[in-house]
Amino acid sequence: AYARLLERDGDDLGALHASARAAERAGQPARAVEVLEKQASLAAPGPRRAALLHRAATLTADALGDASAASRALEALVEQSPDHLPSLETLARLYADGGQWDALDRVYGRLLPLVGSAREQVRLHLRRGDLRETQLGDDGGAIDAYAEALQLDPDCDAAREARIAALARAERWSDLSAALLERIGRLTEAGERARAWTELGELREERQDDRDGALEAYERSEERRCRERVYLAV
Repeated sequence: AYARLLERDGDDLGALHASARAAERAGQPARAVEVLEKQASLAAPGPRRAALLHRAATLTADALGDASAASRALEALVEQSPDHLPSLETLARLYADGGQWDALDRVYGRLLPLVGSAREQVRLHLRRGDLRETQLGDDGGAIDAYAEALQLDPDCDAAREARIAALARAERWSDLSAALLERIGRLTEAGERARAWTELGELREERQDDRDGALEAYERSEERRCRERVYLAV
């Protein structure tokens, strides 16, 4: 029935919509993509057109197995609709699956101002930091991403520890010293604080040639250990 309607009027939007859905249900993704793209060509620029093209690209990637064609279609789409969140999210998935790390990093940057909550932004900064660290070998960029996460959520231990590790790899000793000191201020357990002061003392002694600062840290460490021993003896 839909085919006969389209034979009479190939621009019948209702018939095109029904035909696309029928093609998907019948397991004919190529036909569905063709009809969705036809619908999009008739739609005015805006959310409806973007949604149609996004659905066509998703079918191209997932049902037809042509991730490259889907990526090209989505890249063209986000040039026209740069704030279309579903398309950017699908692009991120395709780039991740295809190991296109530089492109994925750029998409993360475009996603950040569009995600809905600070918590989602923190998660995205963490993913971006991990990407830069593990795939791009960019510790400086990873440090920046983790710092952005911490600005949004100062209690995010995952970002804090990842930033400290990246600072150590990058041999940014002054920044690392400040990060370790900030972490100490958040620790409550005496043993953990003692170990953290020792770690800071070693950094100051071995990497910063700061004997006075190292001695202060070691003294704080011993003070904490003494307090812990007194507590355990009670």
